[in-house]
Amino acid sequence: ERTSLGGILAGELRARADQIASEWLARLLERLPEAPHDIFPERSLLDHVPELVERISLSLASDAKLDDVLGVDVLHELRLLAQLRRAQGYDLDELFAELEVLGEVVAKHVIELMGELSQPATAGEGARVASRFQRVLFAMGLVGADVFLQEGVRQRLRRTEILASYARAVTHELGMRTRAAQLGTELARSHLAAGRMHEAEQSLARVQANLERFESIPMDLLG
Repeated sequence: ERTSLGGILAGELRARADQIASEWLARLLERLPEAPHDIFPERSLLDHVPELVERISLSLASDAKLDDVLGVDVLHELRLLAQLRRAQGYDLDELFAELEVLGEVVAKHVIELMGELSQPATAGEGARVASRFQRVLFAMGLVGADVFLQEGVRQRLRRTEILASYARAVTHELGMRTRAAQLGTELARSHLAAGRMHEAEQSLARVQANLERFESIPMDLLG
């Protein structure tokens, strides 16, 4: 019985997984200004690239759901990669571009392997493999997009929390100064009514000090 094209390619790609990982890293070194170590600072990320290639290979030979093909561990590493690129200041386009480069490297090997087949593949087989290949790359991109979206939401929530905390602090400080100024004004009036000019001047001085404090409160809290 003829072995499926996907099965043949899967086996050959698995054998070339380390080579494909090295070629992908070399391509990333060409496009990223990061130091080589910073492209995959966690060794586990680079170690999982061959496994990622193997998962892509399995997708060509299987009709299983893509989440099942990629596996929890590989999905975890994809999320780590997305978090890393986001922390380095790159946007989602960069992550997509890196996955596209991986796709180009794998596709190059697929084309080479198909050229070496003793029995040419049918158009239907080729279309099925290409479709599965595109779908698994798309699924990988969705993982990265989900990470970027979640991180963006977390950052917005964090900014909202910081702004709310700052607003509460400013409101509290201004409220204290306002109440102190009001109290000083009432005391000054009381002293003036009783003819206690020195005490009235002291109360008004405290009122002025509290009012002058208003301008510096926001910047002091930011500092």
